[in-house]
Amino acid sequence: MISYQNARTAAANPIAEVQADHSRCQNCSAHKKAFCANLNGEKLDKIAAMSITKTFQPDETIFSELDPADYYFTIQEGCVRLVSLLANGKRQIIGFRNMGDFLGYETDGSYASDAEAITETTVCVIPKSKLD
Repeated sequence: MISYQNARTAAANPIAEVQADHSRCQNCSAHKKAFCANLNGEKLDKIAAMSITKTFQPDETIFSELDPADYYFTIQEGCVRLVSLLANGKRQIIGFRNMGDFLGYETDGSYASDAEAITETTVCVIPKSKLD
Protein backbone atom coordinates (compact mmCIF):
# COMPACT_ATOMS: atom_id res chain seq x y z
CA MET A 1 0.00 0.00 0.00
CA ILE A 2 1.29 3.48 -0.78
CA SER A 3 1.53 6.19 1.84
CA TYR A 4 -1.06 8.95 2.03
CA GLN A 5 1.54 11.60 1.12
CA ASN A 6 2.73 9.62 -1.91
CA ALA A 7 -0.87 9.09 -2.96
CA ARG A 8 -1.57 12.82 -2.75
CA THR A 9 1.55 13.61 -4.77
CA ALA A 10 0.66 11.06 -7.46
CA ALA A 11 -2.96 12.20 -7.54
CA ALA A 12 -1.97 15.84 -7.94
CA ASN A 13 -0.82 15.16 -11.50
CA PRO A 14 -2.35 11.87 -12.65
CA ILE A 15 -1.10 12.24 -16.21
CA ALA A 16 2.55 12.80 -15.39
CA GLU A 17 4.93 10.55 -17.34
CA VAL A 18 2.15 8.85 -19.32
CA GLN A 19 1.91 9.16 -23.09
CA ALA A 20 -1.26 9.43 -25.17
CA ASP A 21 -2.33 6.50 -27.35
CA HIS A 22 -4.68 7.83 -30.02
CA SER A 23 -5.76 4.40 -31.26
CA ARG A 24 -7.25 3.15 -28.00
CA CYS A 25 -10.68 4.86 -27.97
CA GLN A 26 -12.36 2.70 -30.59
CA ASN A 27 -11.30 -0.45 -28.72
CA CYS A 28 -12.00 0.84 -25.21
CA SER A 29 -14.15 -1.58 -23.22
CA ALA A 30 -16.03 1.34 -21.64
CA HIS A 31 -16.64 3.27 -24.88
CA LYS A 32 -20.27 2.21 -25.28
CA LYS A 33 -21.07 3.07 -21.63
CA ALA A 34 -19.01 6.24 -21.17
CA PHE A 35 -19.76 9.90 -21.89
CA CYS A 36 -18.02 9.47 -25.25
CA ALA A 37 -20.43 6.74 -26.41
CA ASN A 38 -22.11 9.04 -28.93
CA LEU A 39 -18.83 10.32 -30.33
CA ASN A 40 -17.20 8.94 -33.44
CA GLY A 41 -14.89 10.01 -36.21
CA GLU A 42 -13.24 13.39 -35.76
CA LYS A 43 -14.87 14.13 -32.38
CA LEU A 44 -13.63 10.86 -30.91
CA ASP A 45 -10.19 11.48 -32.38
CA LYS A 46 -10.08 14.87 -30.61
CA ILE A 47 -10.89 13.26 -27.26
CA ALA A 48 -8.26 10.59 -27.92
CA ALA A 49 -5.65 13.23 -28.73
CA MET A 50 -6.18 15.07 -25.45
CA SER A 51 -6.55 12.06 -23.15
CA ILE A 52 -4.35 9.34 -21.73
CA THR A 53 -4.98 6.14 -19.83
CA LYS A 54 -3.53 5.40 -16.44
CA THR A 55 -3.76 2.29 -14.28
CA PHE A 56 -4.05 2.45 -10.49
CA GLN A 57 -3.43 -0.45 -8.12
CA PRO A 58 -5.85 -1.40 -5.32
CA ASP A 59 -6.00 1.27 -2.57
CA GLU A 60 -4.13 3.77 -4.73
CA THR A 61 -5.61 7.28 -4.76
CA ILE A 62 -6.84 8.57 -8.12
CA PHE A 63 -7.63 12.03 -6.76
CA SER A 64 -8.03 13.57 -3.32
CA GLU A 65 -10.80 15.57 -1.70
CA LEU A 66 -10.29 19.33 -1.98
CA ASP A 67 -7.50 19.01 -4.56
CA PRO A 68 -8.05 21.19 -7.64
CA ALA A 69 -10.44 19.38 -9.98
CA ASP A 70 -8.20 19.73 -13.04
CA TYR A 71 -9.07 16.41 -14.71
CA TYR A 72 -12.04 14.36 -15.84
CA PHE A 73 -11.85 10.58 -15.49
CA THR A 74 -13.76 7.76 -17.17
CA ILE A 75 -13.36 4.34 -15.62
CA GLN A 76 -12.33 1.88 -18.33
CA GLU A 77 -11.85 -1.13 -16.06
CA GLY A 78 -12.08 -1.75 -12.35
CA CYS A 79 -13.98 -0.33 -9.41
CA VAL A 80 -13.52 2.92 -7.47
CA ARG A 81 -14.75 3.94 -4.03
CA LEU A 82 -15.51 7.57 -3.21
CA VAL A 83 -14.52 8.48 0.35
CA SER A 84 -14.99 11.64 2.38
CA LEU A 85 -13.13 12.58 5.54
CA LEU A 86 -15.49 13.49 8.38
CA ALA A 87 -14.84 16.20 10.97
CA ASN A 88 -14.12 13.53 13.61
CA GLY A 89 -11.34 12.06 11.44
CA LYS A 90 -13.27 9.00 10.31
CA ARG A 91 -13.60 8.12 6.65
CA GLN A 92 -17.05 7.64 5.15
CA ILE A 93 -17.60 5.73 1.92
CA ILE A 94 -20.06 7.81 -0.07
CA GLY A 95 -20.25 5.77 -3.24
CA PHE A 96 -18.83 3.30 -5.71
CA ARG A 97 -18.14 3.78 -9.41
CA ASN A 98 -17.56 1.17 -12.12
CA MET A 99 -16.69 0.80 -15.80
CA GLY A 100 -18.06 3.64 -17.89
CA ASP A 101 -18.68 5.98 -14.96
CA PHE A 102 -17.47 9.56 -15.22
CA LEU A 103 -15.61 11.32 -12.38
CA GLY A 104 -14.39 14.86 -11.85
CA TYR A 105 -17.41 16.92 -12.85
CA GLU A 106 -17.33 19.02 -9.67
CA THR A 107 -18.44 22.59 -10.27
CA ASP A 108 -16.73 24.42 -7.40
CA GLY A 109 -13.18 23.80 -8.63
CA SER A 110 -12.12 21.04 -6.24
CA TYR A 111 -12.90 17.35 -5.89
CA ALA A 112 -15.69 16.63 -3.39
CA SER A 113 -14.19 13.33 -2.20
CA ASP A 114 -11.24 11.01 -2.48
CA ALA A 115 -11.41 8.46 -5.29
CA GLU A 116 -9.55 5.23 -4.55
CA ALA A 117 -9.10 2.15 -6.68
CA ILE A 118 -10.65 -0.94 -5.11
CA THR A 119 -9.32 -3.29 -7.77
CA GLU A 120 -6.71 -2.67 -10.42
CA THR A 121 -8.40 0.23 -12.19
CA THR A 122 -7.69 1.84 -15.55
CA VAL A 123 -9.04 5.31 -16.21
CA CYS A 124 -9.09 7.62 -19.17
CA VAL A 125 -7.82 11.03 -18.00
CA ILE A 126 -8.76 14.26 -19.76
CA PRO A 127 -7.34 17.60 -18.61
CA LYS A 128 -10.22 20.05 -18.16
CA SER A 129 -8.07 22.82 -19.59
CA LYS A 130 -8.07 21.07 -22.96
CA LEU A 131 -11.88 21.08 -23.11
CA ASP A 132 -12.26 24.81 -22.53
